[in-house]
Amino acid sequence: MPRRIYLSSSNLNDYHALAWQGSDAFAAFEPLRRLVSTRLSQEHAALFAEPLPDDVRRNADWYFLPPENGEMFSTSFPEQTTEAKQAVSQGPVRLIDLPPALQAPIRETLFRIGSDILNLAQTLKAEGDSNQYTAGT
Repeated sequence: MPRRIYLSSSNLNDYHALAWQGSDAFAAFEPLRRLVSTRLSQEHAALFAEPLPDDVRRNADWYFLPPENGEMFSTSFPEQTTEAKQAVSQGPVRLIDLPPALQAPIRETLFRIGSDILNLAQTLKAEGDSNQYTAGT
């Protein structure tokens, strides 16, 4: 399993109650990640942060799971530049905190990935039976 990178924590009381097939919406993370990875790519699935809810403390910690193949935004993020390496050397960085020259290619990639995910969602909705994807059939 890839190394998790901590992103943030949030209070579960700040969320509206959602249920998915009789479970908390947090339970949909793994089936959703598997579906997006299978139908699109690991790069697409990596866009979703993994929630680890703690019902006792009433919060959720959110983690980034790098793709298993190690390639994240490989077509657009100029990792080979000194500036890029310095920007991310201490861990996660908000996009807005990166230099503008680094933001542009990442925004383009995020737009492409987001569009692909939206198109997949529309396709799945048109196909009808959403349960088949989460049941592994």
